[in-house]
Order: sequence, then structure tokens, then C-alpha cells
Amino acid sequence: AAAEGQLNLYSSLPPLNTQRFIAAFEKKYPKLKVNFITLISGTMFSRFLAETESGVKQADLMLSGSSALYQQRPELFQPITTKNVPGLAKFPANVRAHNESYMVIAVTPHFITYNTKFVSPAELQSNLKSWKDLTLPFWRGKLAVVDPNTTSTVMSWVRTLRNAYGDDWVRDLAKNNPRYVDGGSSGVQQVAAGAYLLAMPTASGHSAAIRAKGAPLALANIEGPAHGIESSVAIPKAPVHPNAASLFANWLVTPEAQSTNCPDQVPLYRGLGGACADVSKDHIGSLDVIPEAEQKNLLGLLGRKP
Repeated sequence: AAAEGQLNLYSSLPPLNTQRFIAAFEKKYPKLKVNFITLISGTMFSRFLAETESGVKQADLMLSGSSALYQQRPELFQPITTKNVPGLAKFPANVRAHNESYMVIAVTPHFITYNTKFVSPAELQSNLKSWKDLTLPFWRGKLAVVDPNTTSTVMSWVRTLRNAYGDDWVRDLAKNNPRYVDGGSSGVQQVAAGAYLLAMPTASGHSAAIRAKGAPLALANIEGPAHGIESSVAIPKAPVHPNAASLFANWLVTPEAQSTNCPDQVPLYRGLGGACADVSKDHIGSLDVIPEAEQKNLLGLLGRKP
């Protein structure tokens, strides 16, 4: 890996989370430079497929909040085993079973991000005790929802809440006239600007940087299904820097790497302490491959076109 000198990383995680991983990795392995791009999962997968079809090799490693492509096209990726990622031998069992084309390394819980200037604690207590309350008239025209067409994790979130509350709940959410946004970062920025009161489903990392700079935002961890993004890693077949890719993947399953993004992400190692929480026993992982007919049904309930 040191002889290769660099790694090309494609990531769909919030930029701050990706940058933390890279900074910690480069500190440990100073002879390696990590080049990265950040795209939402669907865009990242489309770019990778286009490059693959044209014979262009750029991505050495993919770090994403969705595993849909790895499940649908496993032939495009190296099997991840203890041969190329020996740290897996000590790694806790993943949140859910998967094929060898990828591995789950952490969970990013979903929250609602709200504007603290325009939503009082009393209003929050009265009108947002659970995910179910998003359909209350109080929130009509005040919601920024990440478009389920952009990423399978949001489609999974809609599916999870539909399973919990029924079809009518999804229809009622649509009646509240949410504004659909391209991603969590876009949603929280609009909430910070006061265009909307709530953004969802969002991760802590979507707003961490602007909250640190004083943006009037906070996270609501409400009752209901404990849905979350499962950060997944895959190594394309025949990467340009294969040893660097394996080294980075192997580092990601160490307790050191697992604690890098706490509390934004929840590691799969338990008992790390500090800012790291243990993964919820009630965690519902993202179902990244949802049958097309079911996707159309969910979008139809929202009044959205695929």
C-alpha cells in the first residue's frame, strides 16, 4: 500500500464523517494519500456503473449509506473475506447477513432536525412525540423530506414507517405538503435558513458542521421505529490501488476507526465507551433492495412519480 501511495475513495456519507475517517487513516498511515469524492448513493452508483461500462477505473473503495448496488451487482466487486480484510476475524457479527460483496461497518441513526428558533420545546413536546405525529396539521407546509427517489435508505425509511403506521399514514404525510429535497445536507440547510421547520430523515453528520458554527438546529430522537443507515464498504474488482483499498477496509473494522465518528455513527463494536453508544437492540436496518412494485406503491402513496 505504501508503494502505491494513494487511494481513491467514493463516499456517500456526510462529508464531515468521510473527512474524519480520512484524517485518522492518513495520520496512522502517513505514506498514503486518500483522494475522495462525496456524492449521494444513487449518483455515486450511477457514476461507478458508467465508469465500469466505459472501462475507466477510478474508485478503489466505496463507502456508502446504501448497499443496493453491491447486492444487485455483486460480480462488480471483490469478495470481502479474512483473506483481504483479516480484521473481519475479530469483527462483531454484522447487523444483518450479507453476501461477500460488501460489509456493514456502522449504523447511523435517523433523527429529525428542527429549527430551534421557530420550534419551541413545548411545541415539540405537543406535536412531535413520535414519527406518527408528522401527519399532524401543525406541520403542514413546514416539512423538508429527503426524496425517496434519490436513495434507497430513504425509501426504506418510508417503508418502515408504512409498516408501522399503515398506508393511510403515508397518504396523510403527503397531504402535509412536504418539500422534497435531494439529501439530508440540503434539507438541514433549508431548515437552518427558516424555509422549513423540520428535515427528515437526517443523520447527525448532516448538520454537525453548521451546528458547530451556531446554526439554530437540534436533533429530535423521537418514539417509533429505530431506523438507521448502515454504512457499507465494497472494493471494486481490480482496483488501481488494491493494497491501499484492502488496508483502508481492514482499518475500518478496527475499534480505532469505529470510534472515529462517534456519536454521529454507532459502531458495531459494543462497549467502546466515550462518545460511542451501543447499537440499539431495536435497530431496523435499511432494506436497500426493495422490489420495484413495492417502491412504486410507496411513491404512489406519497403522490410521487418514480
